[in-house]
Parts: sequence; structure tokens; C-alpha cells
Amino acid sequence: MTQRRQSEEGQDLGAAASPDPEAQPAVEAPPPDGEGTAPGTIGPYVVEGPLGRGGSASVLVVHDPADGRRLALKLLHPVQDDPSVRSRFRREFRALQRLVHPNVLHVETWGIHHGRPWFTMELVRGRDLREVVESWTDLAPEDRFARVHDVLVQLTRALAYIHERGLVHRDVSPGNVMVGEDG
Repeated sequence: MTQRRQSEEGQDLGAAASPDPEAQPAVEAPPPDGEGTAPGTIGPYVVEGPLGRGGSASVLVVHDPADGRRLALKLLHPVQDDPSVRSRFRREFRALQRLVHPNVLHVETWGIHHGRPWFTMELVRGRDLREVVESWTDLAPEDRFARVHDVLVQLTRALAYIHERGLVHRDVSPGNVMVGEDG
């Protein structure tokens, strides 16, 4: 199980584990068609298509032609030109950089695409918790309980890890928790 989105709430994160996104050179690339969901490129990554869309950003499936790895790329919506939204997006990246836990997404790179911040993160193979729980309706009650228990233990460990570092998730919901194919 891996969580999708971790955010910071009122904490100075100090030095980041990898380069600070504000200190890295911005990566500009030709725009993809439409809202960044059609094939094109963003930074060094080739866009394969959309994965999800939230209130402030879209998540795309991309691959790195240098090594063939597939990643998820979170791209801020163009309408999010508010400096506070951009600042929150940068803080989210820096917060995620510091987290190393089996149930928390690993982020990798950061850039700017035609004025829109983006960052890449591991691509989790699986379904969100809402879909998974719905698929368990045919199981015997004791089997459903055992599976829910396993997921909740992993989720609790991830949230405890995040909170121990002074961070708050701010959007824990079944649709924002990914359950990997391996459980």
C-alpha cells in the first residue's frame, strides 16, 4: 500500500534530501497537446497519458527514454497561477523528498513546464483503496476483516511515519490511498 499525497503544514523542512526544487535549473519542454494529458514531452519524460486529475494538478503516466522506467508526473493545472498554490506545490515536493518509507511514494525530479511546476514520483501498480474495498464484497466477512486490517495497519504506519516528521497528510481518503498489486 502506498499513499498518493503528503503535504506540509506550518513546518520549516530545512535541507532537502536531494536538490531543492528552487535551486535546480528549471526544465522547459515543448508543450503537449491540450492540458498535458496527450502524448508529448515534459522535461526529459515522454507523456503516455493521464492517470488522474485533482483540484490543483493532473497526474500523468510518463516514461524516461534514457532508462525506460515508467513514472507518475504531477503537473500543476495552468489555472493555478496563485503564488501560494505554487509555494504549496514546492513544499509538497520537498516534504516528499525527505520521506523514505515502504508505504509512502518516492519522488524523484522537479521542473517547470511552460510556467507550470511538476515533479515525478514512482508509479504504483494497483488500485485505490475505494476500488479495492468494493472488490472485497464477495469475500466472507472474516476474510474482508483480515484484508481491511492489513491495509489499515500499513496506512497507520505510513501516517505515523509522516507525523513523526512533523508533516500532515491533509487529504486521507480511500480515493487517495493506493493499494499495490502486491497488497
